[in-house]
Amino acid sequence: MISVVYTIRGSRIRIISARAARREERKLWNANTL
Repeated sequence: MISVVYTIRGSRIRIISARAARREERKLWNANTL
């Protein structure tokens, strides 16, 4: 049970971090294009 909850939390954190990384990449890309 604990390991399952841990993996779910881990995947959720991964998704959030992936979204944040994409946002940062977009900011850098927009700054470079401007």
